[in-house]
Amino acid sequence: MTRLFLSLYVFLAIALIGLSAVLEPLFFDDTQSSNPQIETIAEILSTHQTQTDDLPSLLTVSGTPYHIFNIDDIAWREEDNKILAQRKPLILYEEEGNALIYLQLNTTQIIEVEIARAVPKQGTLLIYSAVFYLLLGLIIFIWVRPLWKDLDYLKSIAENVQPDGSLAKAEVSKNSLIFSIASAINSMSEKVRLLIRSQQELTGAVAHEFRTPLARLKFALALQSEQGPQTLAMQDDVKELEKLVEEMLGYTSIDAQVPEMNITDIPLQQLCETRIAHIPESMKSNTSVQFQPSTKEVSEHSITISADSHFIERALDNLLLNACRHAHSRVIVQIKEEKDHYQIHVEDDGEGVDITLREKVFEPFYRPDQSRNRHRGGAGLGLAIVKRIMEWHKGACFVASSSLGGACFVLSLPKRVTTAR
Repeated sequence: MTRLFLSLYVFLAIALIGLSAVLEPLFFDDTQSSNPQIETIAEILSTHQTQTDDLPSLLTVSGTPYHIFNIDDIAWREEDNKILAQRKPLILYEEEGNALIYLQLNTTQIIEVEIARAVPKQGTLLIYSAVFYLLLGLIIFIWVRPLWKDLDYLKSIAENVQPDGSLAKAEVSKNSLIFSIASAINSMSEKVRLLIRSQQELTGAVAHEFRTPLARLKFALALQSEQGPQTLAMQDDVKELEKLVEEMLGYTSIDAQVPEMNITDIPLQQLCETRIAHIPESMKSNTSVQFQPSTKEVSEHSITISADSHFIERALDNLLLNACRHAHSRVIVQIKEEKDHYQIHVEDDGEGVDITLREKVFEPFYRPDQSRNRHRGGAGLGLAIVKRIMEWHKGACFVASSSLGGACFVLSLPKRVTTAR
């Protein structure tokens, strides 16, 4: 910050001094160089003084200020004495720009006539001010532009967070005014990456270690001679914990890093029909799951997307299982075409999701209300996995209202996929 302040201060000081030095001589005659008008006045005064000895009276009548004093009162230079001795006018200039004309009246007296410098016209001042501030703005822009570019570069880096929580390395010149800021961002990025990696490793390790005691507990419950209500409830709790551990391990593996993507052309209708057929019968016991062709005049058979089939299947499976879990009796799957995207709609006739909670349902371990709770299965990680897979494919996932009265979960995939790497 000190370097930035000093650089700006010195730059502005030099700019102001330089502009003043260049522009003032162009607009105002403040120099002590030869001035033809002053020289003409001096010649007139000299001529009048040699022709008549009543120059003070003439100056008094005209209102021109003058002073008379002894020639010895001023320490004249040798060349000035020669000019005065020849009865010629001696012209000197004050710092304010006023001209002083000296004439020798006699052998002992000198007359000093003061001619005030001309005040610049108002138009000249306006033009000078306009040119001055325009050039000052241009000079400041030249100084700010490299800083602006570096800050814009840092902004683009900050807006593109890597999947592991880090930022791309900020590479700026050591001479840049924000080099220290870029170095701090790089250091922070590395610390965040290590912190998130440590958290992911800890989560995976804890979830993995849960498996052994759960297996022992499950085995012990199975050996119980009497399978009473309490024992059955404990078995249900163990199954729920097992499912939670499996989902945590799955989410940790997906959230850790972006995998290598195997991009292929996938027929959308075939994908939907295949995944519907793979839904476990236990999930479809009281629910009808159907693929419903679009009402638009478009052939779903001809629609293909470029994506990783394994991850797209996993995302669609999660939506289908989620819909079956919360539907009353019906789930439909549709394909819709937008301008730049293809959308897969998974709709159910369940309770739906409140409009204020539709973004939060994709957060890990989040459940919007009592209708979508743990008793219906799931640890709240399925939709978080869907969101991460869509991010890898530069797509999106969101939830809207369903025509069936429940929720409509949408996978939106671009027609041309550039995967995140």
